Amino acid sequence: ASMVAYSDICYASCSSELLRLARGRPDFASLSTTQALYGLPTAGECGDASGNRAPCQNFILEITNRTSLAADRDRPEILISGALHGDERIGPSTALALSRWLVERYDSDDWVRRLVDTRTVLVMPMTNAIGVELRRRDELGVDPNRDFPYDQDPAHCMVTVTARSINEVYRARLLQL
Repeated sequence: ASMVAYSDICYASCSSELLRLARGRPDFASLSTTQALYGLPTAGECGDASGNRAPCQNFILEITNRTSLAADRDRPEILISGALHGDERIGPSTALALSRWLVERYDSDDWVRRLVDTRTVLVMPMTNAIGVELRRRDELGVDPNRDFPYDQDPAHCMVTVTARSINEVYRARLLQL
């Protein structure tokens, strides 16, 4: 087995890799955004692989065997979230590595195939997309990890797209882990 060298993940490279994975296995990998799914705004502009600027998207890669999903509506759902803080660089790398592992080993690994056939894995490698782009902990001056309605006035939370994205995923899904 060869070792894969670590390389830092930026918004553009992560977005490109997510798109490649979804296009390569449309039978069980689908890519969306919290903007498309829940009507959330974006937190700013990010660069793509071609150097163009566009609104930052909060991507969600869903990995599950959809051909058997209709017969298994209670399939456990798992959320993998990377980079709630945009400067924590290992989160996107790890989430993307897991995505690659599930998608690329499906045909050759019985254990991976069983996991994909019996679970729904939701991967958000760049939960704080603008933070990843800018290499900043916060989202436009707000720490997303302090933007949830725990132990604070609810009127002063859920202002970041990051926290709102996580909130909407939890509201829409019955996550097991």
